[in-house]
Amino acid sequence: MKNKDKILIVFLTIITLGFIWIYWKQKAKNNKENELSKTTKMVVDLDKLIENLGGKTNIDSLTNSHKRVKLYLNDSKKVNANEVQNMKGISGTLVSSKYIEIIVGNVAEHLANEVKRKLEK
Repeated sequence: MKNKDKILIVFLTIITLGFIWIYWKQKAKNNKENELSKTTKMVVDLDKLIENLGGKTNIDSLTNSHKRVKLYLNDSKKVNANEVQNMKGISGTLVSSKYIEIIVGNVAEHLANEVKRKLEK
C-alpha cells in the first residue's frame, strides 16, 4: 500500500466515525424529547390531604396517571372537597360518589406512592 492510500483510509475512517457520532447524538436527543417528565418534589402536605379525605379508613384504593391521582373512597360524604381543592400543590379536583380525582401535575406518581406507603402503616 502506498502512503497516499493509507492516508485516505485514515481520513475516511475519521469521517465515518464522525457521522456515526452525529447520528447517535441526534437519536439521544430525540429520545429525551419523547420521555414524560416526572418529579419527586412534593408541595402537598400528605397528612392534611389524608385528613381532608376522611382519614386512612375512608380511602379504599388509588390509581394514578401522569398528572392525576384517583382515590376510591368508602364514604364520599366524609371528604372536605373545598379544603382539598385549596391545598397548595393541587391544581384541581373532580369529586364523584365513589372517588375523588386530584390533579397534581408531574408529581402524581410520587404522591400516589407516598399515600400508599402512609396507608400501609
